[in-house]
This record gives sequence, C-alpha cells and structure tokens, in this order.
Amino acid sequence: MTLSHSKKKHSLSLHDGPVFSGVKHVGRVVAFEDKMFLVSSKATIEDIETLSKKELMYRYSTEGTWYPLDDTPEISEGDLVEAYYQIQTSTNTTPIVSDLWDLKRLEKYEPETVVNKNTITLTVNKDNISKVKSFLSML
Repeated sequence: MTLSHSKKKHSLSLHDGPVFSGVKHVGRVVAFEDKMFLVSSKATIEDIETLSKKELMYRYSTEGTWYPLDDTPEISEGDLVEAYYQIQTSTNTTPIVSDLWDLKRLEKYEPETVVNKNTITLTVNKDNISKVKSFLSML
C-alpha cells in the first residue's frame, strides 16, 4: 500500500509538494498505522500506558500530526520526537498529514515494569535463605 493510498483511505489531505519552509513539532509518538505515525504535543505517558490504540487515535488525531514512516529512524509509541515538516493548513475535523523532512528521537520511551502494589521484593543473603524459608513456612 502506497503512502498516497493510505492518505486517501483515511480521508487525509494529499500534499506532496516540495518543501520550501517548515516548522518544528515536538511531541510523543501516539500510534502507527498504514506506514504512518501520529505525533501529538499534548499526549501524556499516562494515556499511552492506559488507552488502547483506537482510543489514542481518537483522542489525538485531530490535534496531532500524521507523518510518513519513509526513511525515519527507529521509533516506538511513547517516544518523544522532534519533527520538522512542511507547513500545512487543515480543518479541525480533518487529521493533518505532513511532509516530514527531518526527525530525531529526543527521548526513548521505556515503560516501567508493572508490579502488583501488594508485592514486596527482598534480596536475601545466601546464608539466610534457610532461615527465610523457615519463617515463610510459619506464615
């Protein structure tokens, strides 16, 4: 599937003209779809960790910007990126797709391991393992 076909499929504006001027956009990668990725400056880590892909796209597609994945560095959902893109205008109801001419990852998103809040992790010295086992068996 070509990028133009992807834009048409999602009723996104087709702007493939030359880049004469651009703007900087710093935001979080929210979602990937059809060889494109969505970046939003308003996206929060909490949303990225708790909302489904569909919910994220619904929440951020009208204020975020879609970029093509062509020749971009490796990025993941939640990464903080800096994009330079062609200036475009759009209505508030149509997602914006922009011609990306530079992208760099400012911060890699690494989700924290979710641990049950009732779990306590202890490190036990080898010499005390039998004592701890004995204690735990009494519980």
